[in-house]
Amino acid sequence: MRFAIEFPCAVFGAAFSASGCGGVIGAEWAAPKEARGMSRGRWALVIAAVCLVVTAAAIAYAAGQATAPVQEVVRAQKFELVDEAGKMRAALAMLPSGAGLGLYDNDGKLRADLLLLSDGGPRLRLLDKEEKPRAGLMLLADGSPALVLYDKDGKARAGLLVSADGSASKMP
Repeated sequence: MRFAIEFPCAVFGAAFSASGCGGVIGAEWAAPKEARGMSRGRWALVIAAVCLVVTAAAIAYAAGQATAPVQEVVRAQKFELVDEAGKMRAALAMLPSGAGLGLYDNDGKLRADLLLLSDGGPRLRLLDKEEKPRAGLMLLADGSPALVLYDKDGKARAGLLVSADGSASKMP
């Protein structure tokens, strides 16, 4: 014995839209009515209940994924930013002199850093592929700005300084 359960789109919603909403579920696998013990109406009710539970669970899961909690404050002594391959590309960490930020290239080499010096002044350095400093910009403890340029060996070769009194000086 064969039977089919017709269902309207309004009952099952989008759950069956891919298979053609308002279609018919064939049940050639079902045993004859006498062996089944349930009428066609009860089978339809069971199928509708199962579909409703599955749909409700899917909606609840999706809602939980879309509204992941956001923390207002995250506390740590070091954060590492990694690329899709897991390589560290940036680090924000506490150093003995204060907070520091390092930026790394594709080869994992430090190419730029921003940190506080032991006197509390900020320093920005740009480094070459061998991680040697090539340029630096800083504020000294008295607030004087300084710019230093380095050679390929990392030795300071030129610089500018504006002293607290406003006078400028250059490094030979």
